[in-house]
Amino acid sequence: MFGQDKETRFGDEFGNEMPRREFLRKATSAAAVGAMGMGMATMIGCAPKEEGTAADTPATGGGGAGAGGAGAAGGGALAEATPSELAQQYANSRFAFRSDWLGEPTTIAETDIAETLEADIVVVGVGHAGSALTRRAAELGAHVIAVEGQSEDAFSAFGSDIGHLNSAWQKAQGIPDVDPTDFMEVCQLLSANRIQPDLLHAYATRSGEMFDWLLEVMTTEQQAALRTCDWPVAQGYQYVKGAMRAYPGTAKMDMSNEVINTSILLRAQHKKAIEVGAQIWYGHMGEYLEKSEGGRVSAVIVSDVDGTCKRITAAKAVVLAAGDYAGNAEMFTTLVQEAAELNPGVALQGMGRDGSGVKMGLWAGGKMEPGTRAAMGANVFSPASPVSAASLWLNAKGERFCNEGYGHPFIAGVQGARQPFGPQYAVWDSNWREMLRNQMTGHGDPMFMDDAFMESVEPTLQQALDAGADGLEAGTLMASYKVYAAQSIEELAGYLGIDPNAFAASIERYNSMCQAGKDTDYAKTPELLFPVDTPPFYASVGIHEPGGRILVTLGGLFVDGSHRVIGDDFNPIDGLYAVGNNSGGRFPLHYSAPIHGMSLGMANTLGYVLGEEMAAL
Repeated sequence: MFGQDKETRFGDEFGNEMPRREFLRKATSAAAVGAMGMGMATMIGCAPKEEGTAADTPATGGGGAGAGGAGAAGGGALAEATPSELAQQYANSRFAFRSDWLGEPTTIAETDIAETLEADIVVVGVGHAGSALTRRAAELGAHVIAVEGQSEDAFSAFGSDIGHLNSAWQKAQGIPDVDPTDFMEVCQLLSANRIQPDLLHAYATRSGEMFDWLLEVMTTEQQAALRTCDWPVAQGYQYVKGAMRAYPGTAKMDMSNEVINTSILLRAQHKKAIEVGAQIWYGHMGEYLEKSEGGRVSAVIVSDVDGTCKRITAAKAVVLAAGDYAGNAEMFTTLVQEAAELNPGVALQGMGRDGSGVKMGLWAGGKMEPGTRAAMGANVFSPASPVSAASLWLNAKGERFCNEGYGHPFIAGVQGARQPFGPQYAVWDSNWREMLRNQMTGHGDPMFMDDAFMESVEPTLQQALDAGADGLEAGTLMASYKVYAAQSIEELAGYLGIDPNAFAASIERYNSMCQAGKDTDYAKTPELLFPVDTPPFYASVGIHEPGGRILVTLGGLFVDGSHRVIGDDFNPIDGLYAVGNNSGGRFPLHYSAPIHGMSLGMANTLGYVLGEEMAAL
């Protein structure tokens, strides 16, 4: 799915692993297995730094003169503060309602640093973005050292879909070209003009090139195993629905596919990167960044599973690519403000990383991108079904509450998350094939609309009809639900346990607008108005509950159009970059992607492009 939706964590149906640092410290303990992904990450135990023994200054302030950080020439309170004081000032000034999540780095005594390595570029994390950057920069002659918290044997990645535009791979399948300008306009509108325009431009214009480059590390068999989302479609299908637009052609790698999945792909990326000269140090975590006297980020202190520490100096740049912070409940609940306010009193935690890469950037004087910050889950809810987002949605009272066809569930579902906790319903009738063939493509909607998919839906609906009042258990990536079917609206209401009068009235009102071809209540586009008037009638029931299911966060460090991390005065910190889910600027409100897999596609593309830029420094 969901794009980055996934980089690496514990072993569930998504092929994930627990957060890297926790994995390295606890994987050998049987008792830790049951707690995978739930514990908060802590610093690996290198010896504490003794005052005055480090060669460089730990990067706990902003950049130096001309770099725009808090430690710029002229000093000031932040420049003079100790790491502890600075961390507290940062927390108090930006996140006053919770000040304990940031903490401070465990700085290392010079005598406890076992060795110093030198590189042009140091990359912290080799998920999707970090792998692409490491390989591309090394191909172009840069000396790259990358550190990765997972062991080489256990390495795995999140995600299954790589959304991109205008690749030769797509052209070979007859997928029509996309005008990058049109695509950028759609993305800018969906993000209320908050997406970083230079990052968007790089993705829109170069993602096809990036994907064809990715294919170079795949075997012929692996390439043949790729699937294509939202293509082919029924003749005459329109990807434009009212004010919304979607795009076909995403490459899908099912997580269960043993021929090709994103874990296999990234291992191949690593192998290729090493072949062209990069070094990848598995089982090593970044602890904190160091700065030179001029304020430039100049080195990373890393530690391995045994606590042995190394310094890796960066002649050109340090790039943070260590993933998101969904696995850190304190960070998530503090930083994803919209989700926290929609789920009061709940410690929100998802499938992602522990936030260590983001913390390193903040300790170095960086800023989080302005919030509210995006996540996959907790701030959206839609009553999933086996058919389409275009069906009628009702809340626990049996009342319609929004435009169900407004893009896809990650957009329409914003209103679902603002309804009372409890059941929500999607309702449709026997004409589901017509509705399905005219759905809006996008996240949360079915990815395939061919005859084979239609045939796979029919048995599910028949089983629901046969189950009667018991209903049929089903589910999606983000939620489980039950499907019910009946020959009358009244009977279906009885199965659902909903007020039959309110249920019937909502359906009657909706049908009248479908027949008129105009949704005067919520402006659903006429192409997606399908009445509920021909038996059998169907309904799926999903439970909107506090927290819900959360995958990853998407809001990261504030960066400019070149991925340079921004400091307190809105100028870049010299020598420090962020990419992937360590980077903000990609999905600033929520996962409003008009193409499946845009998160992974963007991570790979921007890592690829940044690798070129790094090599040219």
